[in-house]
Amino acid sequence: MTDILWDERAGAALPDGWEEKLSEVLKLGIKTANAPENCEISISFVTKDEMRGLNEAWRKIGSETDVLSFPFFEGEALPKNNSEAGFPAALGEIVICTDVAQAQAEEYGHSYMRELAFLTAHGLLHLLGYDHETDENEKIMFALQDDILNQAGILR
Repeated sequence: MTDILWDERAGAALPDGWEEKLSEVLKLGIKTANAPENCEISISFVTKDEMRGLNEAWRKIGSETDVLSFPFFEGEALPKNNSEAGFPAALGEIVICTDVAQAQAEEYGHSYMRELAFLTAHGLLHLLGYDHETDENEKIMFALQDDILNQAGILR
């Protein structure tokens, strides 16, 4: 069972019903990437100003970005389910800037929902240890993103 903790900050709320679709993206991503099924993920939606502050504080980049991921584990090993105690594996937090997501959706010519779903899948894969620092890693990560979105029925 996947627990998803939602945080929609003032000025960055999602349209009604979108949490359900993004929850589906997260659950499909967990299954597709063979992550612990009994896990917890926090996902926050923020404004440009808040994202700029987070990006400056954590990455020393003084501009907003579309998505940041903050894994709750170190290194390559994913946390294991603590089934005996019944606790979910805490994977981390995904932070998405709704202002940037809306602008990117327009720029790329697809829906706002599609962009949020893409950023959700992208952020989840970063929580799970995937990156796009090399061509090989990028191919793997982007193929997983496409697979997750296709399974969710979110096409370009």
